[in-house]
Amino acid sequence: MNAQQNMAIRQELSAQQQVIVVIAALTATGNIDSLKKQFNAGLTVNQINELLIQQAYRQKLLLSYP
Repeated sequence: MNAQQNMAIRQELSAQQQVIVVIAALTATGNIDSLKKQFNAGLTVNQINELLIQQAYRQKLLLSYP
């Protein structure tokens, strides 16, 4: 994906959706320090909890496949 395509995708996402993508990526990579900074980026505590729960569930499903 080139920079122009990347920018077009970013413009299509709302600010909250962009934060969700960042939190999901940081969680997947285990970047805890950067992850903590995103907790004050516009999502509620309940939205962050739901995101983390869904991500953990999907990770469990991926690990259960042979």
